[in-house]
Amino acid sequence: MTKPTAAHAAAPLRTSFLDQVEDSTQLAMGAKIQVWGGPETGKSHDAYENLPRPLIVVDSDVSAGLFNDDRFEGFKRLGPDKIPDIETLIAFLDEFTSDARWYRTYKSLLIDSLTQFVDPKVAQLGIDMTSAAEKQDGRAQADWARVAKELTRLVRKVSALGVNIYVVAEERTRFVGNRPGDGEEGAKSSLSPKKFTHAFDLILQKTSKGDVIVRKTRYRKWTKDQKLAGYQAPRDLAPILQGTEQKAAGLEDFDPGTAAHEELMELLKALGSDVRGGKIPLAKMREYLALAKNNDAGEPEVRRSINEIKRTYGDAARAA
Repeated sequence: MTKPTAAHAAAPLRTSFLDQVEDSTQLAMGAKIQVWGGPETGKSHDAYENLPRPLIVVDSDVSAGLFNDDRFEGFKRLGPDKIPDIETLIAFLDEFTSDARWYRTYKSLLIDSLTQFVDPKVAQLGIDMTSAAEKQDGRAQADWARVAKELTRLVRKVSALGVNIYVVAEERTRFVGNRPGDGEEGAKSSLSPKKFTHAFDLILQKTSKGDVIVRKTRYRKWTKDQKLAGYQAPRDLAPILQGTEQKAAGLEDFDPGTAAHEELMELLKALGSDVRGGKIPLAKMREYLALAKNNDAGEPEVRRSINEIKRTYGDAARAA
């Protein structure tokens, strides 16, 4: 009879997979929220006040100290010395979503702010993200597209693991010679939501501490471009972060892999099916909905369907 080797003797007993099975009731998506606007509008305050704990903060703005007092529950922080640029942010998010010690520990992740990561990258690539100039350098655009695609993929993955992700972005001016412009050169920068819209369930623009414009929502309680006066995050935002606010019908499990998937869904919602007074036959509507929710479908395939729908049934503007 052969004796067990030292390697066999030292091997730890593995927990059975049977003991690790999770019930479907345990699975929940975290909220994906972007809040942007000018300074002193309460973007960060709303996050520190309402995000469920435990909370980890990527503090690129070095503002966490303003919220480290008895007004708020505690949190953990990674400052700009630990995460200095967007490549390191992506590496952190990749680790966060790959290591259960992160996503099993924290209920919320705050990035404050994304602007501090994107602006230097935009300047490095020499891209003006707010004008036709952004199309002049194809290689720079391709480099930026890769970064943006990976960032949005990881934002969605954080949420899929049941962690809330709240991203702050600042309203900036356009870049002129790789520097923000002033006066008449002022315009909304890339940190307005246009480059990252499909990654988020909710995008809010704060124009003051109590005034908000809902730039995008997948929740029932608001509509796109709705203006909210008297906005109070503990009343209006906290239910979303706590998972008690319902999403709009048909969007409960919608997590588009590309901007095209989201554009297709928005077009379908605007045109509607013929059984509800809309334009698209029910059988075709079901086919298109399945495509919108199929993240394995490539963006070119989805774009072809968008163009087909517009040719056949009209676009959303004509439907409105």
